[in-house]
Amino acid sequence: MKWIPSCIIAALMFCAPLHRANAAFSSIYVFGDSVSSMTDSPGGVIYYGNRYSNGRVWVEVLAQRLGLTLPTNQNLSFYGHDTPKLLTNASNFIAPVDVATALVVVWVNNADIVFDIAAIPAPYDSSDIPAWTNRLNVTLSNYSTAIQTLHTKGVRAIVAPNAADVTKAPYYNMSAADEAFVRQRTSEFNAAFVSRMNQLQSSLSN
Repeated sequence: MKWIPSCIIAALMFCAPLHRANAAFSSIYVFGDSVSSMTDSPGGVIYYGNRYSNGRVWVEVLAQRLGLTLPTNQNLSFYGHDTPKLLTNASNFIAPVDVATALVVVWVNNADIVFDIAAIPAPYDSSDIPAWTNRLNVTLSNYSTAIQTLHTKGVRAIVAPNAADVTKAPYYNMSAADEAFVRQRTSEFNAAFVSRMNQLQSSLSN
């Protein structure tokens, strides 16, 4: 299995020429939250189309740069798509005939962190670390299971970006100390996430 680091995807998106590239993949499928959704915005008409964005979302740009089309029925992203739902959707995924050469994006860890903030509200101190650690370990476990499930269905190329620092969003009007707490938990999660993805890359065939 190929795990494509997010830094490479960033280079493809932001450093590549504006013309369409010769496709290294035959198609693209996306499991994501509202950051990747083209059809499910909770914001209504103030956003672009049905996206939670003021323009195209990143996977649309990625598909274009790779010379691919991204029909909405191949973008299985929606607002609130967390890893428990990912387990179900990965299990229900019907592999296309070109699955061996398809690119699959899996990026829902941001939704888990958003739900963690709701479940363990600020203010934070060191006594909150065990609860956060437990919840983030569940995210890691769910991710691993979902990717292994996709691998059993024939998926061989997966993009799995790190979790973003959601405290940068204006919605989270927390104190500097609380933002630093969430940022540190996110950083620790990302370190464990990269380690887990590298383990999967080594253990899953091809």
